[in-house]
Amino acid sequence: ITKLTESACIDTKRVYVSGCSNGGGMSYKAACDAADVIAAAAPVDFDCTTNDTNDPSCGMCAPARGITEVQFRGTSDFAVPYGGGNTPVVAGLTFPGAEANFTTWGELNMCTDSPQALAQHADCQAYETCKDGAETILCTVQNGTHCGNYKSFGIIDIAWEMFEKAALP
Repeated sequence: ITKLTESACIDTKRVYVSGCSNGGGMSYKAACDAADVIAAAAPVDFDCTTNDTNDPSCGMCAPARGITEVQFRGTSDFAVPYGGGNTPVVAGLTFPGAEANFTTWGELNMCTDSPQALAQHADCQAYETCKDGAETILCTVQNGTHCGNYKSFGIIDIAWEMFEKAALP
């Protein structure tokens, strides 16, 4: 990010991360470790797995501030099971699951409310009252497959809608 600001005109208060599968994992890593330079994250089809056992989800994560996080998960994902469990892709790797991951981010962001459906996106639920004005959101793609849902579900549009509201202080 520092290198980009040297050669391009970017708004450093509005840097966002997103990616699918391992790219989603990298989005979580950036949110955990670089919340001072990342405004928001939109991981797709991955859980936050920052320690050896992945129990709890995101066990080693300590963002410097509340950071908007909107995750997208498919219920028919073979590689990162929606309900959690072992992945057939990497022997011994167990994912906590979308709901557990969502709850963990609600805790990391110190959200004080209960998740509610987003009015404009019925397949998304959100903690909307979180530290530093962050939002914590889980969007579930029914029958969605691993990294196959971008266009049909409108992931890019939903992520951008959330990103537009998020900026560094």
